[in-house]
Amino acid sequence: MKSASVLFLFALLLTACASTGGHRLIREEVYEYGTLSCLTTYQYEEGELVGKTTVYYFKDFNWDDHIDTICYSYQTNKVGDNIEEITYRTEIRKDTVIKYKSVLSGVTYSEYTYVGDEWVEDDRYRNDDVSGITIDSVTYSSDSLLATHLLIYRTADTPDKIMHKYINRYDHKGRKIREYTEELRLTRKIAYNRRGLEKKTVDYDVKDGRTSRVQRIIWKYDRKTGVPLRQTRYSTYGYGVAWFRKPLYKTIWTYE
Repeated sequence: MKSASVLFLFALLLTACASTGGHRLIREEVYEYGTLSCLTTYQYEEGELVGKTTVYYFKDFNWDDHIDTICYSYQTNKVGDNIEEITYRTEIRKDTVIKYKSVLSGVTYSEYTYVGDEWVEDDRYRNDDVSGITIDSVTYSSDSLLATHLLIYRTADTPDKIMHKYINRYDHKGRKIREYTEELRLTRKIAYNRRGLEKKTVDYDVKDGRTSRVQRIIWKYDRKTGVPLRQTRYSTYGYGVAWFRKPLYKTIWTYE
């Protein structure tokens, strides 16, 4: 379920990033229990997305390694005919700051640690052949009301590996009415607006013949463009019976 939701959200954000006329995604805020837990900003050059910076805040967490904040920044460069993707990770701890960097250039992947005043490569993570690809395979039933999705990782030298499997059911108008994983443990019901976008989603846990609601998601969109503005997620996790009154997660998107 999580992967399916991420795919849906990613498609919406891609549309928003690619759009023009003042609706380009520049900021994403995620609140957990009412407190900002993740902030992402997007950077553009000549209308193209070239990088983003994501900061995770763990101020209230009591982890064994005492990480207070993790910062990620991503940038995309054109090096000759290759697209080079660089990811920076900064861990802010109570007693030190640790910096990492990973570089994907063509078919070469490398990782580095910042030591002193220079980047030192870690040979354990170097890979000169990252030619594997991820394929989203969809198979429909004869009446087109059921679709089986397989997320497959494929390389030239090894058999295909199924990373994830989920199933969608549709009504006769082509609207998604149910979605579940291979274990058939979680059932999802979705209500749509006139644009065909999700406006309300309710997840149910099915166990031992009993069905109970575990999550509700409410969407808000821009009335003119249809881009997502806010997603509010209520859940039995964390708040118990108060899940209708207090959101567990809230995500806010800002455009320019």
